[in-house]
Amino acid sequence: MLPGELFAVIALHSLVTEPLPDGKSLHAMLAGTSQKPQPSALRASVEKAVHEAFWAQARSTLETDPYDGVKRLVRDVCEAITPLVPSNDPIIAALSLMAPTTAPLESGKLLLRDVLLTLRRRAAPIRDQHIDHLLANLDNANHPEHAPEDIVETVKAILELADTMKHDLGDFAVASMTETQLRLHLTQQARIRERTAILDLWDTGSRVDDLWQAWVDEQEGPPPPTLSPREAWIRRLVRALGKSVPVACPIPNNAAGHEPMTERNDLPPPFFFSKGQLLHAQNYLQAIVASASLGSLFRIGTESDFVSRIWALLEAEIVHQHGTKLINLADEVVRARGLVSAPDPVEEARLRAAVDRTLRYTDPVFKLLQKRLLDALARALMDEEPPATQVPERMQSGRALAMSKKPASGRSRPVVQGFEDPFLANMIGDIFHRIRETVVDWIDTMWLHPEE
Repeated sequence: MLPGELFAVIALHSLVTEPLPDGKSLHAMLAGTSQKPQPSALRASVEKAVHEAFWAQARSTLETDPYDGVKRLVRDVCEAITPLVPSNDPIIAALSLMAPTTAPLESGKLLLRDVLLTLRRRAAPIRDQHIDHLLANLDNANHPEHAPEDIVETVKAILELADTMKHDLGDFAVASMTETQLRLHLTQQARIRERTAILDLWDTGSRVDDLWQAWVDEQEGPPPPTLSPREAWIRRLVRALGKSVPVACPIPNNAAGHEPMTERNDLPPPFFFSKGQLLHAQNYLQAIVASASLGSLFRIGTESDFVSRIWALLEAEIVHQHGTKLINLADEVVRARGLVSAPDPVEEARLRAAVDRTLRYTDPVFKLLQKRLLDALARALMDEEPPATQVPERMQSGRALAMSKKPASGRSRPVVQGFEDPFLANMIGDIFHRIRETVVDWIDTMWLHPEE
């Protein structure tokens, strides 16, 4: 498989499994950024003359018969945007059935504003600034005597924008799908292409199955006798997320080029396209345990912002890879302790030493809290109906991650002993939900049960 093809599958996987940017649709994220080919000089000259005559006539009609002029332009706009929006979109009905009005120019401007808002939801992100500029111009056009010119210029801009968006999207069949239809289509394509890519990279399906089973069988101690195959692989995945070594899934031809490690944490081929999400989850789980470990050093009131402040420092280490200085974490612990009563120099030194000790994987408190969190994660992921040795001294398993600071509305929050702080409880509910949706459910349907 060529690198370009592989990157395309990776991008498709991310598109269908990761949250979309605020205010964006799948149609917008699919849209390209390539430039349209420029017409020849002769064709451009002819088109310019025709267009100038058309717009001059439009201005004249708007001035002499505003309703008829607006209706004609609205009809042109409707025809231009029809390939870009679903047939049942309310804007199509509004443009097609423009009712008589005593203020046709103002009604026309309101309709054009709705058109721009509709197109913005479906346009490529690179078009947002231009559309926002058009909206601002329309909102600031408050002089009635300039209304015909404002409408003409806005319609002209919309027609050009629609043409650009058609070029961006390229595929009118995709453009006419509803968001739900498009998501289903892309999800099916992603599963097929991922499975094909994995078989291509690892040669045969039998080899992939052998690697999968060998990985599942690497359990620490005998598995419970009643463990189902699904529960077994989830249990094994959670154990991988609990290791201090970063999860990885190297391509076979590149595996030999990796630096030697006393311990590896390689995942089987079906996780190849999910490894980035799992690495993020691994970082996230470690940061949650570290926050709870530091919070256990002394009693914290329920209204304290200590955990959220500690979290901000740990997250900065993960996202920016600068390495949070131990003194920063120790300063936060001392500051929070001082809110209860000012520590004397001896107690402050003890607290700073405790911070250093607590952030080590060998620390009994860290190990206990991590086991509780991973056990809760395993139980949550194994639930069919959802409501997750080289030991380094510091957290070092991965890179950037972006997680919501608030759980989705209605999402259950698992209660885990030692993680009762509301801030951490929200984080746990969020990460459990995302691991299940973006990895466990995906692997189930992409590889283990593709026919379902």
